[in-house]
Amino acid sequence: DDDCDGEVDEGCVGHGMIRVIPATAAFGTVAVGACKDLELTVRNSGGGPLVVQAIELDPACGEAFTLLAPAAPLPWTLEPDAAATITLRFCPVDVGALTCALQMLSDDPDGPAFDVAITATGGGAGTDSDGDGDPDATDCAPEDVAIHHGAVDVCDALDNDCDGQIDEGYACGGPC
Repeated sequence: DDDCDGEVDEGCVGHGMIRVIPATAAFGTVAVGACKDLELTVRNSGGGPLVVQAIELDPACGEAFTLLAPAAPLPWTLEPDAAATITLRFCPVDVGALTCALQMLSDDPDGPAFDVAITATGGGAGTDSDGDGDPDATDCAPEDVAIHHGAVDVCDALDNDCDGQIDEGYACGGPC
């Protein structure tokens, strides 16, 4: 509602408007030596076509971040309400917090240059992202608090105790 009249983006007929979901790429803590991917959706919320000419990481991102691949080669032309997906990868090489941006260039007349903030932390070998007491380096499911070494294995087609066996102690193929 740029003109504070209670109507959002009225009069946007004829040009595209870039929106990125989520608005910030927050990776959380990832152990050094591990990697995590995040998907971002680039959407045209305007009333006309949107041309996305470039998507790149700013130099501050260094070697820890990689733009894997946009859904299609650039430039993209997104019709109104159309979207495309991009994937970012974070593979920390050092312990510590990192902040940088994913930069996009489009023909959106309200802001042709659009930045998505990226935040991430490289964690040490003892990092425990899910807080289950099992370090990410040895936890077979570092983002799931219910799965870790020492957990009780339950009949759910998962390796709950990280021992390489699924649902041990239950009848093979039978009901739990």
